[in-house]
Amino acid sequence: MGISLCMIVKNEEDWVDGAVQSVRSIVNEVIIVDTGSTDATLECIQALGVNSFKILWKDSFAEARNASLAQATQPWILVLDADERIASKDLPLILDRTSRSAADGYHLIQRNYVFGNQILGWVPNGGDYEEGANYSGYVDNPLIRLFRNSPEIRFDGAVHEITFDIHLELGNIRLATRAHQHYTWANIAAEWIDIFEAMPVKTGHRRWSEPLRLLQKTHDYLRKGNVSAATRVLAALEQSPFLENEVRVVKGQISTWM
Repeated sequence: MGISLCMIVKNEEDWVDGAVQSVRSIVNEVIIVDTGSTDATLECIQALGVNSFKILWKDSFAEARNASLAQATQPWILVLDADERIASKDLPLILDRTSRSAADGYHLIQRNYVFGNQILGWVPNGGDYEEGANYSGYVDNPLIRLFRNSPEIRFDGAVHEITFDIHLELGNIRLATRAHQHYTWANIAAEWIDIFEAMPVKTGHRRWSEPLRLLQKTHDYLRKGNVSAATRVLAALEQSPFLENEVRVVKGQISTWM
């Protein structure tokens, strides 16, 4: 079964080539949507010889994601960020899952390699993947990134969350990212945190007003070591009495970073 690689990028000149090359041997087409790059990202995409489109950024990751999905022509869609790579030894698993599975989609395991060990969910590196060489450990995060090409499967909300009622399976496929402590938060944290902070105002708390989503956001920030952002988001949860115990636990986790 054919696979479309769908990506959204902005100012990813150092990373987009690596993401595409990591899966080029198994995908049948590559679709990249640029949301306003001002560096050499567009030139990098052109050099790759793939399908690319430019759209106006409207404070919605979901809208940008869906713009890329709409261009896909293959039966399966694989979604990657520019700083992500599919582990080379897991490429056959993707072909296997998409060729004979009854599932509509898969949770891939996003493995965030880090140098420190003070991150929620940190696991010591056992050396089972070459992409993790030289890192002390990692944090795993399951994400729906491989699914059938269907107009009913789309991302929803200002923050890219995929919502649909389908049969999902755990794909046991590792999605390696660059080390958050070493690169990601040095390069893009300030910009993306600003985007996340602005979204509740611009969207009228349409989705963010749901306490459980806010709680998940604090965990996401803590996994990436961004304590100040987690603290700001957690403050909104103090208005949700039924999550009092959960808030207390997260506060305890944050206190270990202070």
